Amino acid sequence: MARSSTGPPRFAHLAARSTFSLRDGTIPPERLAAAAAAAGMTHVALTDRDGVGGAVRFVRAAEGAGVVPVLGVDLAVRTGATGGDDAVVPDHRPGPAVGGRRRAPDLPRVVLLARDADGFADLCRATTRAHANDRAVPHLRAEDLGLLATSGRVVAVLGPDAPVGRLLARGRPDAAAAELARWRDLLGPDGAVLGVRDHRVAPGGRRVHGRPDPDEPGDDARIARTLALAARTGATAVAVNDVRHERPGDAVVADVLRCVRLGVPLADRHVGRTTSAAHLADPATMARRFRERPDLLAAAADLAASCAPALPVGGIRAPRLTGLEPVAAARALRARAEAGLVRRLGPPTTAAAERLVRELAAIDASGLHDLFLAVADVVADVRAMGILVACRGSAAGSLVCYALGIGDVDPVAHGLSFERFMNPWRDELPDIDLDVESHRREDVYDRVLARYGAERVACVGMYETFQGRSAVREVGAALGLPAEEVARVASRVPHVRARDLRRALDRLPELAGSRLDAGALGTLLDLAARLDGMPRHLAMHPCGILLSDDGLTGRTPLQRSAHGYPVSQLDKDDVAALGWLKLDVLGVRMLSAMRHCVDLVNGVTRDPRVPRAPTRDPATAGVPGWTDGRFDVGAIPDDDPATYDLIRSTHSVGVFQIESPGQRELLGRLQPTGIGDLVAEISLFRPGPMRADMVTPYVARRHGEEPVAHAHPVLAPVLDETFGVIVYHEQVMGVLAALTGCDAGYADLLRRRLADPEGVRLVRRFVRDRAAARGLPSDAVERVLDDVASFAAFGFCKAHAAAFAVPTQRSAFLKAHLLPEFMAGLIAHDPGMYPRRMIVEECRLWAVPVLGPDVHASGRDAHVEVLDGDEADALLGLTAARETAARGGDPAPLLPDGWSWPVDAPRPLPPTGRDAGARPDGRRWAVRLGLDAVGEVAGDEVERLLELRPFVDLADLRARAGLARPGALALAAAGALDGVARVGVGGPRDRRALRLAVEEAWAGRATARAGARAAAQATLPLPPPAPPTLPPERRGDRLRAELAATGVELTTHVVAPYAPLLRALGVTDAHALRDAPTGARVRVAGVRVALQSPPQRSGDRVLFLSLDDRTGQVQVTFFARSLPDCAWVVRTAWLVVTEGVVSRRGRRGATVVGRRAWDLARLWRAWQAGDLDAALAERGTPGVGAQDAAGRDGSAAAGAAGLTASEWGRGSRR
Repeated sequence: MARSSTGPPRFAHLAARSTFSLRDGTIPPERLAAAAAAAGMTHVALTDRDGVGGAVRFVRAAEGAGVVPVLGVDLAVRTGATGGDDAVVPDHRPGPAVGGRRRAPDLPRVVLLARDADGFADLCRATTRAHANDRAVPHLRAEDLGLLATSGRVVAVLGPDAPVGRLLARGRPDAAAAELARWRDLLGPDGAVLGVRDHRVAPGGRRVHGRPDPDEPGDDARIARTLALAARTGATAVAVNDVRHERPGDAVVADVLRCVRLGVPLADRHVGRTTSAAHLADPATMARRFRERPDLLAAAADLAASCAPALPVGGIRAPRLTGLEPVAAARALRARAEAGLVRRLGPPTTAAAERLVRELAAIDASGLHDLFLAVADVVADVRAMGILVACRGSAAGSLVCYALGIGDVDPVAHGLSFERFMNPWRDELPDIDLDVESHRREDVYDRVLARYGAERVACVGMYETFQGRSAVREVGAALGLPAEEVARVASRVPHVRARDLRRALDRLPELAGSRLDAGALGTLLDLAARLDGMPRHLAMHPCGILLSDDGLTGRTPLQRSAHGYPVSQLDKDDVAALGWLKLDVLGVRMLSAMRHCVDLVNGVTRDPRVPRAPTRDPATAGVPGWTDGRFDVGAIPDDDPATYDLIRSTHSVGVFQIESPGQRELLGRLQPTGIGDLVAEISLFRPGPMRADMVTPYVARRHGEEPVAHAHPVLAPVLDETFGVIVYHEQVMGVLAALTGCDAGYADLLRRRLADPEGVRLVRRFVRDRAAARGLPSDAVERVLDDVASFAAFGFCKAHAAAFAVPTQRSAFLKAHLLPEFMAGLIAHDPGMYPRRMIVEECRLWAVPVLGPDVHASGRDAHVEVLDGDEADALLGLTAARETAARGGDPAPLLPDGWSWPVDAPRPLPPTGRDAGARPDGRRWAVRLGLDAVGEVAGDEVERLLELRPFVDLADLRARAGLARPGALALAAAGALDGVARVGVGGPRDRRALRLAVEEAWAGRATARAGARAAAQATLPLPPPAPPTLPPERRGDRLRAELAATGVELTTHVVAPYAPLLRALGVTDAHALRDAPTGARVRVAGVRVALQSPPQRSGDRVLFLSLDDRTGQVQVTFFARSLPDCAWVVRTAWLVVTEGVVSRRGRRGATVVGRRAWDLARLWRAWQAGDLDAALAERGTPGVGAQDAAGRDGSAAAGAAGLTASEWGRGSRR
């Protein structure tokens, strides 16, 4: 049949998968819309596999491109249990096992299109049901199909992969007709159409599970049979192309994704195609394929045109969560806010009263009363559960939030802007974010679900995407490259986008000469780059909770997380674009650590098997913050002198937000005296201020080292509090308002436009014009605009910083006054940026000994114990010095590194200068590690140990505790069995002998029956074998074992075995570095515990390295000129020696500007071999062979004192 018109053919793709088909499509939804528009199509459908995760992006892009978006979904169906569907049953059987796992069944699939919003709601409910039926292989059962017919606004496109198409392929037209009739009966005569596809597939060309499909007749036969069925039944037939990729050349990327999804190597038998025709063909190409039936193209275009937009984007859709009518909700909010303000502040000041009226008026205008009331109820519920909760983000700038008890920051006192939080010019819901204890986050989720119901609550989704390392691993496996080689490459590439891998190889000096792109690895990197940013799988957002009116499943499909929580297929950006209410409940480990600390102080235990007495008595503790005889975080004063003494000392490891090397250096320069200074410090250590070099003038002006200056006097009211320097987003708003005369809300809109170059251009023009009209000098305006433009895109919200400053100040208070309990909380919950071993070292730096885990004394988590003075001194290494002092001798040479004994002091002082382990009764505080610290012991094993203890001996432990051999050996290595086995006091001589005893005891379990049979067969009496003799356990052996078991060295610091070499190198320890003069050339060494590379105004790369030696931490800065020589070592070595020049930028402490860096392991091996000078002369990145040798030998020295990479590795990550 010839085409009757000479114009361009009418056509719309009705079946197209995007990257949100999760490894089954390569076109981003935005690109799908743009490409369809470029091809001259007026409509295009997005029909992703098993979901609608790309729908919002697609709709927004389509509207911008001028095409009409049609929404659909591609779902598997399992309907062979009834009627004529029995012929489909063979496709339901699992595929063959590949790689040791059973392959998913090849179920028939149906493309479902929504004619309007009601139809989209049906698709959401059906998709939810499909995922509920089977998380691994989502599908609809026969009894679920009725969900598609609720509105009558769903169309099923029954293509070659649908049940009808498969029956036709098998040559069963009658069964196909019956199946088609069932779909038409379900959805109406126009609700089921036949999809006709021409990919030029030859007979047998389709593959299933890597094998040719014997039922595949080829496309010519398929088309003929489908058109015959359409003629026979009167059904509409439409042309489809089942799009997977944009261009024919993208087929290889689709193949890689398919093989990644199926877990099979890339090979012809696995790609499932024989042509590259599944691309986004333009109408002309489709017309050539269907030149004999152009009506099929027109029918596809007509069907698309019958579908209206199904997903409204934009606006605000706040749910009615309280059940109150708007007027009643407004009255309730006003009453609660007014009462709450009086409760928190007493009679409000005029400024506070006026601010409350203004905020309530804005809330009235927006109709968002339920938002504030609902969040206040959630916060009250959380506090009633005994969970610490804090408000974060711009919501801290709302006086209504403060009055309702949502936040703890008085926005009037801190000068916070309400418009930064809730702006009448913005058509989006304000965010109220809550921080809760991380280990109780799911309890909070459960409470929100219980309060509002499963029909109104779901977790927001989050799509994990292919990044550099994940793409390398996945593509490498698909290419069939050796697993070890792929792992080596992945471990060496930096944490960058996959598309930036080759640029990183060229730009980063530590990768120079690595040849990571040679040979097949080049193909690997190229394919990995093409997967950049593509979604891999749906995960549960770490904090977002979606709150809705009834019928949430009609708005978004839901899937179940691994823990059983409902998760929306839409992510946070989608939710914001749709104007839905999202409550962020973020689990914060610092809050868990603080709760752990407070519970120890108050004697609260959450496990009755581990009773605990309060560690402090309010009558004698000498610590503020008590309420009704219990320590209360909320009662911590804001102006405690000891807290700010600690902060100014820069000993802030473990303190929320201010523990990184760069922040500690800034604390030394800034010298905070109050919470306002903490707000400034938290805001200054951000990309915007650092890139714009706001830090240097701020610190200089704060200390009076340079005068405060404003570009124009009109800016003084805005910038006086920060000495004329822009620090906060709110100040950007204030500056723009001062220059233009606009209100704060409009100024916030201008600030937001500064995030992109076009926005910067528009804002500059607007500000210039308005400022000129106000008579402001153009040169001053230009200087201000330069500062604003460089800052605003990366700056920080003052309200957010103020909210952060509250737990910062409180955690610093806990460290200053309750250090043993606070450190136990840090060890239990790992809240910071440093490994657990560094927190243990921090305890020792404050004279608090740390005890290893013990099956009789430990709980699940770390806790605090009281020791007699002699035992504590032995653990701290002070016994010899104390005994010498008692005899009148000089104890100084016997003190641990960094310790001192002032003449008038009764006992030595640790490197920090403060003894936090002392008690008034002469005994001492100590921290005991919990059983959870032993990595090989499973949670149920810990439960049994706690339930069944005490144990008489190893035999009793083996018989009753049900410990697996790896867990028993790990407990022995950690010292947790020293007591039960009586090590050194009648039992094994040391832990090496103990581990042998455990090996034999647990091996005896498996060999008991064999031993019994052997004894029965013995005919001669033989003397018992002599017990094995072992050499004494060396200190290094014990250290290795402790690190492997717990990630913590309890016997000695990990650099201690290297002391002879460090002395030979003239290394200065962290404690002595404090007295080194500026400009002195020094060598420092230690464990790499942190590495940062914040942006700089110059654009140059700078590395900030934090090293831990036995006396404290050393901060080393490597500027761009040193990176070719140092970057590889700094990034790859765990134990590092650096050389540089002492620099002092603040009033406390010193840093080192690094010039050279060496791997301590390499130097140790060279020193033992007599080649130390040659090793010290080495620079830059070693060759590939040397890198491989380092990977085999580890980053620490071989020999008696050295630790191998495998032995050190666990400690480096915990």
